[in-house]
Amino acid sequence: MQDEITNLYKKLQKNRCFDFMSDSGILNLDAPNFNSYKSRINADLRQVFGVYALKRIGISSLGSRPNTRYGILVDRNRIEVVY
Repeated sequence: MQDEITNLYKKLQKNRCFDFMSDSGILNLDAPNFNSYKSRINADLRQVFGVYALKRIGISSLGSRPNTRYGILVDRNRIEVVY
């Protein structure tokens, strides 16, 4: 689903120049790049919804190294992407 994710990202990031963005795709992020995105997303969620809501809707980790997985611990039926 890489193409669908890329197209959605382009719609969301209308003001960014894609010539300067990584072409490796979301599935090939390295650890520092992923951590940067994760931090920015959590900061945006904290700013909009507050610190207490971030515990429920922020990006969380499950498991331990090297099998750590990340996600939003909300039922997928309650998530709606609006752009």
